Amino acid sequence: MPHNLAGTPLADTSSHPGAALWLRIGSRLETDEQFADWKEQFIAATVNRLEVDENDIDIEVAGQDGIVSVKLTDGIVSTIPDAPLGILSLDSTDLGRPILERASAIADLAERRDTALPIVIAPSGTRWHAVPSEVLTVNQNTSWQIQIDVPGTYHLRGLVQTIDAQHDSFRVETAKRLPDGSFMRRSFLADWHLGVRKDWTWVRLPVPIYLDEGIWQLTLKPREYEGRIEQLLLIMDSR
Repeated sequence: MPHNLAGTPLADTSSHPGAALWLRIGSRLETDEQFADWKEQFIAATVNRLEVDENDIDIEVAGQDGIVSVKLTDGIVSTIPDAPLGILSLDSTDLGRPILERASAIADLAERRDTALPIVIAPSGTRWHAVPSEVLTVNQNTSWQIQIDVPGTYHLRGLVQTIDAQHDSFRVETAKRLPDGSFMRRSFLADWHLGVRKDWTWVRLPVPIYLDEGIWQLTLKPREYEGRIEQLLLIMDSR
């Protein structure tokens, strides 16, 4: 859960190789016999489909109540049935968040998130450095928290530099902060094709972003690696 509040981005390890595990816990099993039957069915489950294409994965199995699948395409995960919002949940009760929040690294990150000030975005435009006194190479997810006081359609620009056509694009994502401090699921996602820019050049994301009042998390993700950005500008003016 990377958060940058005051213009200092934090690394997101999700951009590195890893794995995710969905664990089904049997519930409403009143006897040992019911649990034994459930466990036997669980162990005997076979994979209907397993397809891997570079970074994309498609897995499907036949569950007791129908098809269960997990699909990763272009960094976006979709599941059937819909995955719960909780990290670990039992009968719709989130058990994972309280456990994770006690971890010292996450508690420290949450404190920094909750006490630092977001970047206030004016309709006339607010510009900030991607990283103070440095240039940001977008090889991992990097986020900034921004405050929107005037809802409307905003446009994102970046002062960028790219080395060639194979290293000239980012992904842009936004998510709104909820009252409990967490962020809603992604509300906007677009590819940002910068073009080859040997010299530092201001480039506009061609897709507008609608932001209503509140705190938002703006994230750049590597689509192709080694793209560099020095400053960002968010403004209502589309010119």
